[in-house]
Amino acid sequence: MSITTDATNDKVTFSVANGSTSTKGVVQLTNSTSSTSTTTAATPNSVKSAYDLANTAKTNAATAQTRADSAYTLAESKVDSLSDLGITATATELNYLDGATSNV
Repeated sequence: MSITTDATNDKVTFSVANGSTSTKGVVQLTNSTSSTSTTTAATPNSVKSAYDLANTAKTNAATAQTRADSAYTLAESKVDSLSDLGITATATELNYLDGATSNV
């Protein structure tokens, strides 16, 4: 911070340097959730927006995992059912099941 006096015009000027991640100082607030600026600071609104996006992604990931687990369990039970009937699958067929998709 610097203080400049101007006795001629009866003025005092205060100035504060811009802040960054390495320097103390003034920063501008922003609502952006995608900024990479090192001279702006997040508002509570932008933090909540980012949190909400992350929470939605977490929920979607959990749903996808549950569906994948169900598909795997279903495929595994089909293979077990075939085995109970004395039908065996080749390694190629089992590999196909490992890569199969399901609309579970």
